[in-house]
Amino acid sequence: MGMKLDSYLRQAYNMSTVLNNMGIEDMMSILSSQPTNDKEILYRDLIVLWLNVLSGRLNMATEIKIDAIADMNTVADMIHTL
Repeated sequence: MGMKLDSYLRQAYNMSTVLNNMGIEDMMSILSSQPTNDKEILYRDLIVLWLNVLSGRLNMATEIKIDAIADMNTVADMIHTL
């Protein structure tokens, strides 16, 4: 695993209430394989979201609109909701 990816995964692990319930190896496994169920898809998408934020590709203040979740207005809201 690359040092940057390892560093980002460790940061996501420490910052996310959802991801800190799994190990770094579990996160790598989810990223490197095809998800087989909705839970794995959610974990993968959350990991990828965190990687984009931590790498600077996506700002936590970026506005988003998800009709199904009225109180979700920014990427930060999404991360804290999931």
